Amino acid sequence: MTPQEEIQRGIEAQHFLQFIDREPYFRKLFEELDEEYTKEILGLKPSDTEKFTLLQTKRLALYEPIDRAKMDVAVGENAKTNLDKPQGKGIV
Repeated sequence: MTPQEEIQRGIEAQHFLQFIDREPYFRKLFEELDEEYTKEILGLKPSDTEKFTLLQTKRLALYEPIDRAKMDVAVGENAKTNLDKPQGKGIV
């Protein structure tokens, strides 16, 4: 990916994160799903290790797109910073 593409992707990711932040539906949806998985986990018996693994994986996967978007924002900001830096001309 070129630096310009990284910057554009970072901008789009930032818009996505802002949209999720502005829209109460999305925040509530993530919170409700997280709460459901957590309640199920807390209701498990110690011997339910496979079920625990499955539920914990689902719970962590909820936030994967958001984490990826945050990473894309950081990559885009880094690409912009690197493009804005003046290139060294060596010894004058």
